[in-house]
Formats: sequence, C-alpha cells, structure tokens
Amino acid sequence: MKYAIKSKKAYHELMVEIYILMNKGEENLNSSELKKLAAMSAVAEYYEDSVLALQPGKEPQSIVDIVELKNV
Repeated sequence: MKYAIKSKKAYHELMVEIYILMNKGEENLNSSELKKLAAMSAVAEYYEDSVLALQPGKEPQSIVDIVELKNV
C-alpha cells in the first residue's frame, strides 16, 4: 500500500486512521493492519518533518548546545 499526503486535510484524515488502529492495541492488530500502520506512520512522519517542519532544527551535541536550545 502506498500513501501520499497532498494537503493538511489528507494529513489529518491519515492521522485519524492511525489513531483508530493504535487504539485497537498492537496485540489486537493482524499482520496486514500492522503493515498498514507502519506505512501510514512513515508517510505521516515524513510529512511532519518536511512540510510541517516539526523536527528540531539541530540535535544538541554537547551540554552547551542543550543549554542554548533551552534558552531559545
């Protein structure tokens, strides 16, 4: 299955599907549902990182970096 997010509406619809599957609980999902959840999650993560820019700008490499990020 291939998923593509072309709008915020499509993103929200995909997140609802992910939410529904996650609420079933991992132990209650069959193998096709687990594959579907993994594929949808990967697409959602990519959209969040590239379009919504939800990933942090830089990973702190030292204590100084952590303090600088906290002060921003």
